[in-house]
Amino acid sequence: MRRRLLLQRANDLLVDVAYGQLAHRLCLQKIAFIAGTLALSLACGKLGGRARRHGFQEEAPKMAIRIVELLHAGLRVPMGEAQVEKALGFYVGLLGMQRDGERPHIPTIPGAWVNVKTGDRGRQLHIMCAEGKSAAARTATEDPTRAHLAFSVADLDEAQATLAERGIKHWVYESLVGSGSRQVFFEDPFGNMIELQQQR
Repeated sequence: MRRRLLLQRANDLLVDVAYGQLAHRLCLQKIAFIAGTLALSLACGKLGGRARRHGFQEEAPKMAIRIVELLHAGLRVPMGEAQVEKALGFYVGLLGMQRDGERPHIPTIPGAWVNVKTGDRGRQLHIMCAEGKSAAARTATEDPTRAHLAFSVADLDEAQATLAERGIKHWVYESLVGSGSRQVFFEDPFGNMIELQQQR
């Protein structure tokens, strides 16, 4: 649209020159202005087209997900109570962490939760018994027992909307670790699983 307007002005200018309605100096100034503006417009159009072809769009910066804190790291161990005890012997017995006695019963994911700091349930290790595709899994990818990092976010609905807006595949588990619980899972660019929960 802008280029069409500039070309129309250039045409009008030529008509004025032809009928002797413009002084020579003024005519040169107007031609230089129109030519410069048209060249800039064409250059910007080419750059914009090239940017679009390479996947870069001129758009407002997208809002990042508002992470509040790291909640836990999820670790897999083989199936069996003996394996849970072996893991507890390492993380509690050797590293001095504390077993969390308030872990809810999760029928599809046996295991244990361990507080990194005594009395602080905010930072934990989640030890999960699973081999291959777990009983809690929907697919090999959508398996909450995969090793992962879990973060709390300021607004879980907003975080999920951001993932959708950016085209990042994600999946939701509800009531997995208790009534009303909700977790959003997705992968980073390297296949590592991330979990998000609403800030408590």
